[in-house]
Amino acid sequence: MEINSLENNTLRNVLLILFVLILAGCLGSRDSSSPEPASTFAESNSATPSIAEVIIASPSITPQPTFTRGPTFTPRPFISQTPTRTPYPTLSVLEAEASILGLLKNNANCDLPCLWGISPGVTEHISAVSFSRSFVNLTSWTHFDEFGGAMEFPDLANGLDINLDFQSAEGLVRSVNLFTQLLRERPTNNGYDYDLVFGDPGYEDIMQNYLLHNILSEFGQPTEILFRSFQNSAEDFPSETILFYFEVGFSITYTSENEFISDHIRTCPWNSHIRILTWDPNGEPPSLIDYKIWPLNFLDLEDATDYNPISFYEVFKNPTAVCLETLAEYWMLYPGQRP
Repeated sequence: MEINSLENNTLRNVLLILFVLILAGCLGSRDSSSPEPASTFAESNSATPSIAEVIIASPSITPQPTFTRGPTFTPRPFISQTPTRTPYPTLSVLEAEASILGLLKNNANCDLPCLWGISPGVTEHISAVSFSRSFVNLTSWTHFDEFGGAMEFPDLANGLDINLDFQSAEGLVRSVNLFTQLLRERPTNNGYDYDLVFGDPGYEDIMQNYLLHNILSEFGQPTEILFRSFQNSAEDFPSETILFYFEVGFSITYTSENEFISDHIRTCPWNSHIRILTWDPNGEPPSLIDYKIWPLNFLDLEDATDYNPISFYEVFKNPTAVCLETLAEYWMLYPGQRP
């Protein structure tokens, strides 16, 4: 499938801005705010580390996977670091890439809703900014102010594309949002296009902790599940399945490619790109109503498919080849279309 790079980046940025604005309305109102398999890595997600801990000294080194599609990528070590008030040195490109890939793999040895060592409701805004600025040599853009921060890391490890943003209020981080996808660049007569790449074993290996069956096995049945798809240009606008764990303080979105079958759309959430949103579990969570109205227009899973949260959990908690089907007539033609 072809995606014009300018249109793709513009669309993604517009949708990201819409999502952040909606989330800000939910959280900001509080007074406190088929190739070769990749190599394996150490187990992760132990107890939450101290915010004061400095981890740049004495980094943990583990071999990095080689993604199997696109140009050859030279393996580099992982470096572990998490936010602290201690000022961070600016990492080199190689150090920053190694650190980010390590964070994706081990999440700085902290449990959700802590993400990359940033704990909503606990981590100070100034610490998160200092931590984030250490990666500046690897970013394509950054923005930091008193309300939060945002960074984009393009073309890591054979097309791994990452966005990280966080929102802050009254000196503390209130939410963290991590977006990941795998792209493959392809030259054209007019420059280049991007292909969205699904099912890559390198991506699945580095995102192992967040794969659908692993999340369901670890956290159990989600509180709520929302779903949406699109009836036009299904290849360019994949389906999204969002699992909400309100008591823990996070949601996880599985973005999966579509296949038209007569008047239905078929999509497999286990073969997906992954987005994670975390928030303070003791604070106000995102509003499901905001997801269900324009411009997002999600539906409850049971209103869009033959599954509900109970049956979804039972089927997908183990690796499976089962997919979801939804009527095309339920959906907009493209993201942001007005009713």
